[in-house]
Parts: sequence; C-alpha cells; structure tokens
Amino acid sequence: AEKLCAAEDRDFETLFRYQFILTENPALTAPGFKAKHLDDAWTLLHGAALPVTPVLDSKRQNCGYVLGGAIHPEGGLIDTALELGASSDTKGFFGDAEPLIEALAGRYVVILSGKAGSRIYIDPVLALGVVYDPKTRAVASSVLLALDREREPNPMFDNDLILEGKGNYSLQHTSDAAVKRLLPNHYLDLSDFSHVRHWPKADQVFDIPEADASGALEEIRDRLARTIGDIASVRPTVMPISAGRDSR
Repeated sequence: AEKLCAAEDRDFETLFRYQFILTENPALTAPGFKAKHLDDAWTLLHGAALPVTPVLDSKRQNCGYVLGGAIHPEGGLIDTALELGASSDTKGFFGDAEPLIEALAGRYVVILSGKAGSRIYIDPVLALGVVYDPKTRAVASSVLLALDREREPNPMFDNDLILEGKGNYSLQHTSDAAVKRLLPNHYLDLSDFSHVRHWPKADQVFDIPEADASGALEEIRDRLARTIGDIASVRPTVMPISAGRDSR
C-alpha cells in the first residue's frame, strides 16, 4: 500500500485513514496509524479517522476493541466502551459474549481476546470489511494493507472487468489469490485462522405465524428508525433515498 501510494503520488494517511491492520509484529508501523495492544501476541494499527472503542469484560478489564460505529441493542452509539458482562478468564467467554455482539447494529468490527483465544467478528452485512492471509497470518481491512509483497492476481476473476464495474469478487475471494475475506455471520479465530459461522444458532426460529407478521414488521421498522436516529444524532450522516423497496 505504501509503495503504490508513493508511486502514484498519493497520501497514504488520507487514503487509509479509516482502515486498520492487526499484526503479530510489534515493530510494524504505518504512516499516521495509531497502535493499540490487543494482547501479548496481537497489535492493532488503525488510521486516525477510524473510531476505536474499548471492550470491557465483567471485571471491567480491556478485552478487545470495537472499530467503526456500533449501535447498542438498547440504543445509542457505543462511543465510550462496550461492556460485555462476560468474563474473559473463562473458556465460555466467546459464547457468553456472542448474544450481545449479534444484536449490535451499524458498521463495525469487534476484536476480542480472552483465555480461550482471540477472535474477530464483523457486522452482519460486511459494511466494514476484514481480509486475511492464513499462511502469513496477516489481517487488515483491505487487500493492500494485508500484503508485504506484490499483489498476485486472483486467476478466478477478471480484475479489469471488476474495476469497470462489470463484476465483483464473490464469497471469500479477493483480488489477491491468497488473501481471503471474512464473511458476515462468521468469526475469524486468530489461533488457527479458521473461518467459523456463529449465526444463526441451531435453535434460531425464522418461521413467523401470519398473525404475528405485523408485529415483526413493526419491530423491524422501530429498530431501523432508532438505529438511523442514533447514528445521525452524533455523526455526519448521508442516507441516499432511491424510492425503491429498500428506501421505502
């Protein structure tokens, strides 16, 4: 990323100000990026404009970070700390923490570290991305930040057509042959780089009786309204209205 910015006479700090790198190399730096330690193994580097909020366990000890903008299920942008109410000293830490993480809304990444290891969770629609290379154990918000080498084009896709807006990289693929993308409703286990689906749970119910449909719609509408209001009340916000079904 730095090499390409220099070649194109572009300012790295400006282009990557909302992005991040998670690294096992404590000596790694990036222009304008701030450093925060996740645990003894991992260090978080992030651009100056990316909001980073501590995650606190039941003992109010730091056990991770929220990157981006996350809305608490009870309302309000998480801008001071996300309190999990779970103990990071137990093997069941992630299972105890997941119900709250799965109920968040917004554009965010949650990085957790505890006795059971370290994981990365993302928002349900991959609005704030995470890519990784299992072989080099590199983790970042975008492909160029995950590479310390020239990009190796993914042979399954036509990069030129994608740049013209005539295609996209599907599923876990990226523009690099080795770098993978973390999918929504999955977490990345940083101990072995396994990619694991955590939602929906086995007991999740999706069938709604017809008599309850109007109530479900009201719940969705109210949650969306609160989420948009919470974001717009504290951050500059643009909401495009296309008059299509989603906008309505």
